Amino acid sequence: MAHILCVTGAERGLLHASCELARRLVAAGHRVSLLAPAAALPVVRAHGLDAAALGPVMARGAAPPAERGGGARWLRLAARRRAALDELGADDFAAELERSAPDLALIDCELHEAIVATRSAGIRVAQLCPFVSIWRRPGLPPPHVLALPGRGLRGSGTGIRLLWTVLRIRRAVRRVRAYARHAGCDRVSLLRHLALQRGFAWRREADFAQWLMPLTWRSLPALVLHAFELELPHRPRAGVHYVGPMVAGDRPTPVEHRLEEARLRALLPAAPWRDRQPGSGGDGGARWIYAAFGTHFTASPRLLRELIAAVEQRPWWHLVISLGGAEQESALGERDATLPPNVHLFPWVPQPDVLRRVDLAVVHGGSNTAEECVLAGAPMLVYCGGQTDMAGVASRVVFHGLGALGDAQRDRAPRIGERIEALMEDEDALGRIETMRSHCLRYAPERVLERTVEGLLAAADGAEGSQ
Repeated sequence: MAHILCVTGAERGLLHASCELARRLVAAGHRVSLLAPAAALPVVRAHGLDAAALGPVMARGAAPPAERGGGARWLRLAARRRAALDELGADDFAAELERSAPDLALIDCELHEAIVATRSAGIRVAQLCPFVSIWRRPGLPPPHVLALPGRGLRGSGTGIRLLWTVLRIRRAVRRVRAYARHAGCDRVSLLRHLALQRGFAWRREADFAQWLMPLTWRSLPALVLHAFELELPHRPRAGVHYVGPMVAGDRPTPVEHRLEEARLRALLPAAPWRDRQPGSGGDGGARWIYAAFGTHFTASPRLLRELIAAVEQRPWWHLVISLGGAEQESALGERDATLPPNVHLFPWVPQPDVLRRVDLAVVHGGSNTAEECVLAGAPMLVYCGGQTDMAGVASRVVFHGLGALGDAQRDRAPRIGERIEALMEDEDALGRIETMRSHCLRYAPERVLERTVEGLLAAADGAEGSQ
């Protein structure tokens, strides 16, 4: 079988997905080497995988902090660029590639420096994409906006084209500003010089017309770590492969959170919600709600307090809040002194397991969390966090009828309570989620990931044989 290199960043959603991807490829008989930022290595090893550290500059991008010095910076431009590229560690990275000689490299689509260094070494590269579709396609809005095809001005053909045009102009302005601010040593300039140094076809490959910052690559295939059925209707770009959700059901618990996990398991119902007979609010039957807003905790303290107030008014509801490792307890008051008895706050939870045991999830629109909700069969009330592709994820949740969209600025406790009650009573939504869940579950038994990787390997062998 093949030797596959997987290069991932430290963002938790992609990190866990990359580990699950690696485990599946190992189970298929491939040899997988993992490179990840040093801070992420404990997580990778907790998944039972071996990994080496990716250089810190390679993991975050080559652009150094903006420096002072006025016009003198431009006089030293060549030397500054050489220093920045030397700090990148591309030579060491290339030497490691030559030593390990992988047949295929799967690289986080945001690690552009690693992509350039790997592809220029003659190694077949495919990008790992944790976002919803980042490519400009007919009828598909960019993923940073709330827009539903065919609904309103934003969802019209003209509106969608205008959204992409505005995005392209803003990106161009942003590149010019970055070039001036870093005096020629911005990330795009350094990427271009790295590509030129290593014989990478920059002009042919660099694509500034898509959504991902600062660019994407025209001819490199991409593995999208989601189910295509969750997308808005469109025809994917050539070379884009949806390989299904990479969700590990047995995600390892960090050592520092094991006591919290034991407290959580004692609190939650022992059986998944679909195996219980849910009680109704009117007769006092307990209903369980989970709230999570990502590793960086995108919810405002005001929204969280309103959610808590809505739950406090209904003693038969129980709310489990995950802070995702973020320290936000001070914004909510003393942890156990002021919270109602039916509200339970945790710094971290084993999210896939918790979702299987609750009746509804209040989330921020992260793509991994949304897919985990679908796999657990939990309807979603989305308060969009406004970061990355969260608006696009929220649009997809609404389009497919898998939940509802809240208004983080206007919703108060009464309205939040009404939204939750409506979703809990919506049998049609549960049916739609069950249908979507069946779509998501088919990817693993049908070996979509494994067959896609085998196809990429065969294409690489064919290209070598034709030379």
